[in-house]
Amino acid sequence: MNQEIIVKKGFSNKELPNNVAMMPPITMKCPIFTPVNKSLLKKNDENEFITRKIILENFYSYNIQITGPYLNMSQDFKIWAWLLKLRDQKKSNNIEISALDFAEILGYKKRSVNKNVKLAIDNSLSRLMRQHIQWTKNGETKSYRANLLNYAELDIEGSDNTIKVEFNSKLYTLYSDEFIYYMDLAFYDDIKGEVAKALWSFYESNQGFKLFNKSNLKKRLMLNSAEKEQNRQIKEAHNNLIDSGYLTAVTIKGNGDKTTYEIKRNKDFKNRSLDLEFEKEVFN
Repeated sequence: MNQEIIVKKGFSNKELPNNVAMMPPITMKCPIFTPVNKSLLKKNDENEFITRKIILENFYSYNIQITGPYLNMSQDFKIWAWLLKLRDQKKSNNIEISALDFAEILGYKKRSVNKNVKLAIDNSLSRLMRQHIQWTKNGETKSYRANLLNYAELDIEGSDNTIKVEFNSKLYTLYSDEFIYYMDLAFYDDIKGEVAKALWSFYESNQGFKLFNKSNLKKRLMLNSAEKEQNRQIKEAHNNLIDSGYLTAVTIKGNGDKTTYEIKRNKDFKNRSLDLEFEKEVFN
């Protein structure tokens, strides 16, 4: 599969609503972006980001290795999604946009965009650029490798307020999956809590499932808290997803390592992006 095939399949040739971005399901299924304590996003004494290495085998059809800084759900994932949206609009791997305009897209008011806001965006871009993913699909021998970003530039203190981003030319390998997910960024923004955002992205990228092992939820969330606190966070996240209208109920079965969560999606609820007839693009 190459980039031209993806264009023909709907990556760039359909006019999408302003709030809809095309997401590679692998970035939603796997713990590339996770709920993260803010302390793990900061640089250490050597002025380097704290990094992690995650290796998962046979995780929802993937064998995946993730290396790089922690990436959170509320800012890093949001910035990544909007960069994908801009890439689609410009039909180019190279993006330039005013820092003020981009901050406004992210929800900041232009008059409040100061050095700290630009620094937060710059740090996110740096973390995205340092993220490396290597994976294979079950039953396949071909191995894929990709960085989320190739290059990023933002002058924090100078007069040049332009953000420059270059995507990896092999970005299309991230879309080597069964479908492209058309994500409603406005609805994602409305979900309360990082854990709820991560669970929603996990459930949406696994729409063929309604029963989830607790062990797999833990692998997706990568929470660093104690077991009791993790249980509380997952319960609160499910309640948030019920409040959002996405779920109607969550039933817990079993206990300990054999605990499973059976989710019931709201049949009357429709993600706003699902109005698109091309919500899923199935690859031949």
